[in-house]
Amino acid sequence: MPSRSLVDGIYSPTVVFFKDTPKQELDIPTTAAHFEWQAKSGIKGIVVMGTTGEAVALSREERNQITATAREVVDKINPSGLVIVGTVGAQSTLQAIEFCQDAAESGGDYALVLPPGYFAPALSKESILGYYRDVTDASPIPILVYSYPGVCSGLDMSSELIAELATHPRIVGVKHTDHNLGKIARLCSRRIHRLRGRIRLPPCGTSSRSPGCYHGNGQRDSSSMCKSHGPMASWKTRRST
Repeated sequence: MPSRSLVDGIYSPTVVFFKDTPKQELDIPTTAAHFEWQAKSGIKGIVVMGTTGEAVALSREERNQITATAREVVDKINPSGLVIVGTVGAQSTLQAIEFCQDAAESGGDYALVLPPGYFAPALSKESILGYYRDVTDASPIPILVYSYPGVCSGLDMSSELIAELATHPRIVGVKHTDHNLGKIARLCSRRIHRLRGRIRLPPCGTSSRSPGCYHGNGQRDSSSMCKSHGPMASWKTRRST
C-alpha cells in the first residue's frame, strides 16, 4: 500500500493548460502553478488525467508528464498529506495495466479506473469483474473504481457489482459520478473509500456517509469547498451517533 493514505475530504480533479500554438502543446509552467495553488488550498488530493484534465486528448507521454509535474509540485508543499490519482480510461485490459504502470512510475499513488465502455451493451457482470480483477492484480498501485456512466456508453455498475469488487484487497475505493445517493448509502458498510463526483451532493452525500467529494468546482474555489465540507462532515457524525 502507498505511504499516502486516502482520507476524508475534498479531492480536486485538475485542469491542464495548453500553449496558444497550432499544435497546442502542454503549458507545463502554468499547469504547475495551478497545481501549487490547488495543493495549498486545503484539499486532500489532486486528481490528474480526469475529465477536466482532458486525458482523452493527450498522448501517453503527455499524460505521464502531467502526473510527474503534479508529483513534483505536491512533494515540495506537503509530501505526506496529498494523494495523486492517475485516472485510467482504457478499452483493453493490457492498455489499462500499462496506464496504471505509467501512473505509478510518474508518481501516482492510486489509479482511478473506468470500465471499458465502448461495447457496454455486450459486457456482462462477469466480464466487468474479470476486467477489474485482472487490472488490479497487475497494477503496481491500488485501484479505485470509477463509476461514470456518462463517458462509458451508459454503463452503470450496480452497488452489488461494486460491493463484489470491494472484496479485492487492492481495490480501495470508488468515485461515484453516477450521482446515485442510494448506491453510496448501500455501500456504506464496505471498507472502501466512497467519494461523490458532484459538489452539489454534499449535504445529501454526507448524510449517506460518503466521506468526501471529487469535483471540478475545485478549480475555482477549492478552499471554500474544503471549509464547507468540514461542518457537513461534523453534522454527519452527529446525526449518525
